[in-house]
Amino acid sequence: MINSKGIYLLRERTLWYFNTIKKFTKLKPKCSVLIIIFSISTQVLMLLSFVVPLKMLFIIGVNEFTGITWGTYTIDTKNELAVIFAIVMTILLGISFTVEKFSKYTKKRCSDDIWRTNKKFQIYPNQEILATNLYGQYTMGVSGIIFMLFILLVLSYLYPLVFVMLILYWIAATVAMVLYYDKSDSFKLTVGNELPKVMNSAGLFGFLVIFIAVIVDFISPVPSNTIIFAFISLILIRHMTGSITSSIQSIKMLYSQKEYLEAIFFKGYADQVTVNNQESKFWKLFEETHYQKWIPGVLENILHQNINCVGYEWYELGVPNVITFIINVEKTSDTNLEEKYMLKVFNKNVHVKALKEATLYTECNLHELSTEFIGSSLIGEYHCHLFKHGKYFHIEQNVLPSKKFEIVSKIVSYKLPNPIIQQYKTTHKFIYNRFSKDMLKRMSMATNENEKNLLAWFEQEMENITDQINTLPLSLVVPAINKNTLLIDQDENAKLISFDNWSIEPIGYGLAPIPEERAILGELLNEQDYKKALIVQELKACEHNYSRHSFRLAIENIRKIKEIYEQGLKQK
Repeated sequence: MINSKGIYLLRERTLWYFNTIKKFTKLKPKCSVLIIIFSISTQVLMLLSFVVPLKMLFIIGVNEFTGITWGTYTIDTKNELAVIFAIVMTILLGISFTVEKFSKYTKKRCSDDIWRTNKKFQIYPNQEILATNLYGQYTMGVSGIIFMLFILLVLSYLYPLVFVMLILYWIAATVAMVLYYDKSDSFKLTVGNELPKVMNSAGLFGFLVIFIAVIVDFISPVPSNTIIFAFISLILIRHMTGSITSSIQSIKMLYSQKEYLEAIFFKGYADQVTVNNQESKFWKLFEETHYQKWIPGVLENILHQNINCVGYEWYELGVPNVITFIINVEKTSDTNLEEKYMLKVFNKNVHVKALKEATLYTECNLHELSTEFIGSSLIGEYHCHLFKHGKYFHIEQNVLPSKKFEIVSKIVSYKLPNPIIQQYKTTHKFIYNRFSKDMLKRMSMATNENEKNLLAWFEQEMENITDQINTLPLSLVVPAINKNTLLIDQDENAKLISFDNWSIEPIGYGLAPIPEERAILGELLNEQDYKKALIVQELKACEHNYSRHSFRLAIENIRKIKEIYEQGLKQK
């Protein structure tokens, strides 16, 4: 139990949260107390709005109503009682609404006051909104905890049996979850991703346990309490379950953003790079004690044979959120045979890219463009791609331009299979479909009168331009081609080892508007199609400039499109 990770995490989070409460209390004690009082008052009023109607129904349901005396006033009939209860409920709801409004207003004022007092420099965009949200989560958690203690206090007086059962249940449930956390990887994942849901399920099961205990108590010869107190106790427990869930949710959210919390409210510093729990989990895979344990299993799963990894080499691919290893493997079936493999591991936030790259490899024969793709697998929730590395070598800087030009020529000349083109069309738009009237309207803000006429021309001719470009062959586009993503084989042929962010566009899109690469278009296309490909390049540049809000440059691209279009492409 001493080495229990579950106990360690529970203790760490608890100490951190109560330390945060202590810090906030020191900053603005009166403010914190006021907000907590408002929050608890709101919850108590909401609770009363459930209990009061229940009490009224029990009184009205009595066959012989003898009247109720409040001070000097006596309620003689059930109708009079119903009217008074209706008035009381209206007052309760009005007070609840007013207190909630005051609570929201006070939270915002206090959060603004705290961070402005302690920080005189704007650290994050929308800092006021971020501060308000964080402070709101903090007060929600604290008020939820105090409200739970309030309910326990009421239960200890109202129904001692239920109070004792509830305490024993939550102690047992907490111990059980901590022990199970240490033994089950799937439960660890569930707790990490859906802790509030886990606590809500535990609360509902606890409600069932208490309900059974109440039933057993009432079927006994001498029940320990009255039926009305039993109903009220069950309502209190149900509200307590909701408070537990909301408090856990608030604490979890605050802990995941503790760097922001510290930087905005306290004497901390703004981290330039924040690594959250999910990121930490990914990077922990690559600690030496970890990766040497799981990599052999991934390779065996893909290769379908027993292997022995005899060497690991970190490879700098230079693609964010993709980690690459070169692995020396000695097959157990032939101890004299040693092979090299390249393993790429994709972080969870780029799993779509991983699936997209795997689709390209499985749907296309890329042996002329890339090293041999063997297959894919998973390590936990992270995608892995395995390649045969063989005898490949790094490209020297002095030959990089020629080898990059070589691979670009191969990519442009590569004929894509029709199935992958059809798949791509269902989820992506080509460059000529991505222009809209709204884009032109926004660009028009930076135009003079002549340029407004130019944009009007472009809008009028866009359909014809689209029809022209639509006749061009489609080409594979790979944007990230550099020294890290290229290798050469024994015959000095360039091979690409990353198709990160690949796309399909009309030919010309993937080439730079420089003479050397335009010469490739001249060799592949006739004169008319060559002009169409030049328009594709200008459309690409226009889209890029528009996305950077460089409207003047985008308008200049449209001017060049008009010049090319009117040099023989315009339909008469």
